[in-house]
Amino acid sequence: MDLSHSLALEHCQRGNTIFLEGDPGDKMYIVLSGKVGISIKSKSIKDLGPGEQFGEVALLKKGATRAATVTALEAGAYTRSHFRSTRADLAPFRST
Repeated sequence: MDLSHSLALEHCQRGNTIFLEGDPGDKMYIVLSGKVGISIKSKSIKDLGPGEQFGEVALLKKGATRAATVTALEAGAYTRSHFRSTRADLAPFRST
């Protein structure tokens, strides 16, 4: 199964907000380069680097919102997956 068509490459500069706590959540991200910081209610929780993912928590429940804010701590690149298209690609593998 090839899901590469559902991925988009994005670049960000240091200090850019990728998403805010409470935003709608329909995408997940994988850090390719640089570093991002995760915070909840303005408190730093964790930093992530290349190979690590974020944004998946909001995908667990339809209509869920982001549980945290993610900000670029270093300039970098990440992939963004549009969950709706990925979910459609996985439909043949769902159990009935």
